[in-house]
Amino acid sequence: MFERLKDPAIRARIKKDLAGDHPDWENLFYDCGGAAGFSSPLPKTRSSSTSPGKTLDEVARAWKKSPEDTLMDFVLADKAQTGAIYFMASEEDLSTGLSQPWTSIGLDAGEISLDGPLYEPHNHPRTMGSMPRFLGHYVRDQHLLSLEAAVRKITSLPAQREHLDSRGLLKPAFSRTLPSST
Repeated sequence: MFERLKDPAIRARIKKDLAGDHPDWENLFYDCGGAAGFSSPLPKTRSSSTSPGKTLDEVARAWKKSPEDTLMDFVLADKAQTGAIYFMASEEDLSTGLSQPWTSIGLDAGEISLDGPLYEPHNHPRTMGSMPRFLGHYVRDQHLLSLEAAVRKITSLPAQREHLDSRGLLKPAFSRTLPSST
């Protein structure tokens, strides 16, 4: 991949492909509206103050390059280790989706260390705070749905969808005896 990203002919094709929608693959660059539609939490290997939390458009302007070249150079400089934050759902879309009784909520964020050598100060925002934001902003503040319906969306409904028996509900039969810490 790194050698291909250095090849001018392949870079030109990538730039062309990023400019439009494609039926065979998801073009998040296009779907987010271009370089202003996503940012990086923090590069893993590059020590650049121009990139943490900035949109690709902002980084491109700072680097004085096209957004597409900036994206490819960023991937090269960071050895393809950086994640991305995509801005593609409107508040109206979120409210509509969250208010449906059949939608459940789950996250694809992994576990993180809060301190020590594995601590990373800039992770994707959904790593922490997604459920408190859902319960606080959409349930308590916006009254989009009841607390009971909201708790169901983040507990029993996703467990049922994933066929996780004995999960997502508070029932005596679902309790587990934890080993003692002796």
